[in-house]
Amino acid sequence: MIRNIIGFNLFIITLLFLTSCSNFEVATISDIIPPVKVEAGKPDTVLISDLFYSKNYDVDFTSSSGIKADYNKINQNLIFLPDSNFEGITTVDVTKDNRIYSIPIYGKKVSKHKFIFASAKHFNSVNLFGSFNGWNREELKMIKSGNPNSYELTIPLEPGRYEYKYFADGKELIDPLNKDSVANGMGGFNSIVVIANPHNEKIFLHKINVTSDESNTIFHFYLETENDIKYDKSNVIVLINNRKIGRDEISVNGKYIDVKISKKRLEHTKMLRTVVSINGLNSNLQMIPLNKGVPVDGKTFE
Repeated sequence: MIRNIIGFNLFIITLLFLTSCSNFEVATISDIIPPVKVEAGKPDTVLISDLFYSKNYDVDFTSSSGIKADYNKINQNLIFLPDSNFEGITTVDVTKDNRIYSIPIYGKKVSKHKFIFASAKHFNSVNLFGSFNGWNREELKMIKSGNPNSYELTIPLEPGRYEYKYFADGKELIDPLNKDSVANGMGGFNSIVVIANPHNEKIFLHKINVTSDESNTIFHFYLETENDIKYDKSNVIVLINNRKIGRDEISVNGKYIDVKISKKRLEHTKMLRTVVSINGLNSNLQMIPLNKGVPVDGKTFE
């Protein structure tokens, strides 16, 4: 009888251990959380159910450098508050059922351009309009400056080429302070402004191949850049499913990047994502689908 009781107790202990291991391996958030794009200095609200599915959203968020996360558990709105200088890529951690997941956050700084309208003639009202606002004449009302017959307005503009005009007391006028203009196809001209891209350098993360040893799988990447950009493993973000790996699992040798992860840890991983961000200059996001820890396209990348 005692032997049977001991045997039964051992069976229960073993069963509980296996169950706890299973619970540890199986994530409570099974969706791959998509990246969130924010603009520096501009709050952005996201409904948490748009990021991942869960039976309940009793979660906690941890802010990261450059961006604050504020979660309202009542309406389940997640508000991202990026700093005015935040750009590049980071992650915001979310804790659910004592497990930590990471949300990729892309931040960009939008340049602000000041338009100045000055004329020898007096105008009661001057509006700015152009390709940046759908040529809406009424939306962007300019403000009188300290100089007589002078108006100004500062608006955010992403890098690109824009055509514009002024709408002064019912008349369309090109910019008298700007010599750059182009025919608009309707017998008149539009002024032109070009906003330069501060991060126009080419940077591309290539997949090379994947190898393995007895215990680990190693993913090999190559970072292509136009110039010799200095970076280290702190600039590399790697997610397996939604969990960020440690820097000790990443090695950088010049433009070559290796990511070494234990095979056991990869058993329940369906996606590996890798990206490099250097002072606001971001590479493409490399996504590698996995099946039982092995790339679905085999052991060689295309």
